[in-house]
Amino acid sequence: AEIRTYLDLNAIFPEAMRGVFTMAVSARYAGSKEKVVILTDIGAVAHWTNTDLRIFCHDLLTLAPLSEAKVTVYSYKNQPLGEARTDADGIASFSGFNEEFGRPRVAVIEKGDDYTF
Repeated sequence: AEIRTYLDLNAIFPEAMRGVFTMAVSARYAGSKEKVVILTDIGAVAHWTNTDLRIFCHDLLTLAPLSEAKVTVYSYKNQPLGEARTDADGIASFSGFNEEFGRPRVAVIEKGDDYTF
């Protein structure tokens, strides 16, 4: 039978800590598991049209647009394809990607000490 134990992440991580973490949990007779945990106040939605990419960023708590966030786009070959700052509406726009580096795969969004992908 599967046993589930819910963890209070607020008790594990300091209140102001934000970012991407790997959490490993093990039990003597049940083995171990690893999970990626993202603690962030940044929400993001991407819209790709084969030539243009728009990243819409917002604060998850207030839903307000996230202006002046740094957005870096990487290819599936892990090559940086571009970097932009979000505008007042929380939008970062990209186009004209170099196909030699591969198509866009992931966007990393940073604002202050917080980041997500």
